[in-house]
Amino acid sequence: MKLKNILTGALLFFVGCSSTPSITPLEDKILMLNNIPYKQSANVITDQGPKKDELVFGVVSDLHAEPIKAQKLAEKLNSFNVDGFLIAGDEVKKYGGSSLPNDVAMELTLLPFLKTQKPVYLIAGNHESKSVYSKTVSKLSKSYSNLVDLTKIDYVDLKGVNFFGISGGPFGGFSVNTERKKVNKEVFSLDDDPVLMLSHVPAKFSHTGAVDSTYDVVDNDSGKKTTNRHKGEDLIYSGANVKRINSRNKGDKSLTSFIHENDIDLGISGHYHTNWGANDFEKNLPEGVYHEKLFLNPGAGKFDRAAILTIKDNTAKYELVKIKN
Repeated sequence: MKLKNILTGALLFFVGCSSTPSITPLEDKILMLNNIPYKQSANVITDQGPKKDELVFGVVSDLHAEPIKAQKLAEKLNSFNVDGFLIAGDEVKKYGGSSLPNDVAMELTLLPFLKTQKPVYLIAGNHESKSVYSKTVSKLSKSYSNLVDLTKIDYVDLKGVNFFGISGGPFGGFSVNTERKKVNKEVFSLDDDPVLMLSHVPAKFSHTGAVDSTYDVVDNDSGKKTTNRHKGEDLIYSGANVKRINSRNKGDKSLTSFIHENDIDLGISGHYHTNWGANDFEKNLPEGVYHEKLFLNPGAGKFDRAAILTIKDNTAKYELVKIKN
């Protein structure tokens, strides 16, 4: 991201926040996360430690009440010596039914990541209600200071990347439109570091195979077609002999505009469970190659999927991770 004029950034901040909801101020304090000091002041978290050559994050989304898979994914991702975890929501509601109450499901899926003592940066998806999300985060925060609730933090300023969260989806307790309007636009004029947006739903793209793609699925053996997204995703995950047809992009148009208006460099999202991979606004991007613009979907944790995101010299690369079920 090119360094913005500070006066322009300040103007954007005041214009953007004058008529939109504000985040309740938090207590100023020093946080020790993974033995690195972070300053929390005016709802901003700032890295006070030495600059690293690269930053490595474990990326997870859509665990949907699967605590055993959460444990395996946390162990797998932590083996990459990550600097923290970026979790894009939907810890609750296992499709097909779950015996776990939503608050218990959310707690149990987050605990394996929190127990690593690495920073866990969290947003809500479209299945967490505000009451369940708030109750669970409040409970876990009493025992784990490494839980960073991005619904209450304006942005995180690390040495190498600046990022913020936009919770919610097309339905549920959090509204993408409302959360987007809360973003403190100061984050876009801090320095030359890239800016990353962590959202549950992706922006809308325009090409096949992008992280917001959805499609109908045909079972090649039976010839039956399903237009139900979740049934189609379940078929793909099961390893059935299927093909994807009628691909269409279903991302959030307002996030697309927001990305372009603010020159956002990197994005992480989930929601679409079998769209693991990354793209920019023109094409899909290969793993293991650094890119200046990169928008990543790690795949659904409930489908054994996650990713590693590495940020270095204002560029980023990704690696997809899969555990054995």
